[in-house]
Amino acid sequence: MRASKAILVLEKDPFYPSLRLHRLRGNFKKYWSILLDKKNRIILRIEGDTAHCYSIGSHAIYEKP
Repeated sequence: MRASKAILVLEKDPFYPSLRLHRLRGNFKKYWSILLDKKNRIILRIEGDTAHCYSIGSHAIYEKP
């Protein structure tokens, strides 16, 4: 439920403060993250005006190659 709400907000205003959208570093430097709560996040890639969802889940999603 939080993920779907975050995506709706992202569509309207990607820099809305509650999304806490931020660029990632290291192996994920081409990706962005939205924090859903203390444990869960959405990893996405932004290309122009389009955001492609990469993964949704706990911090362990950063361990994917």
